[in-house]
Amino acid sequence: MPECASQQVCNAVFMRLKFVQPLCRCPNGMKNPCSTRMHPNDGHTVNLLADKDGQKTQTLIKVCEDVSTVKICQEPHDWMLLALQNVRTGKAHYLVVCKCPTHGVMEGPVLHTQPPYARIPGISVYGMLCVQGRKSRLHKESEYP
Repeated sequence: MPECASQQVCNAVFMRLKFVQPLCRCPNGMKNPCSTRMHPNDGHTVNLLADKDGQKTQTLIKVCEDVSTVKICQEPHDWMLLALQNVRTGKAHYLVVCKCPTHGVMEGPVLHTQPPYARIPGISVYGMLCVQGRKSRLHKESEYP
């Protein structure tokens, strides 16, 4: 398994399925291996999806670092999570860019087409947005710059 980069998602925990998908391993210098706990309060968890009423988390993503070191997303919208996917194999690497505050709404996945690094042959870049203080634009647009 490849070694995780900084703020890379090491495990995805699918609560409904009670399944943990390992994505990379934490570097040897880290105090603990990647968390596999089905609980969001382990200091390494970002809640990714909630049910339609926003009451129950469906997916947790785990990072090697303490999540208190991850910056808070800025208003009015910011890329919270980026996924770099190999179009041939479908495999992806996920990076946590920022944490969405509780008053923010996560939207996506959205195809990321700008800046130029998002246009690498054979790689698709997707993201989850953290939208704060305004209505969603996803019903009008399928892509964000």
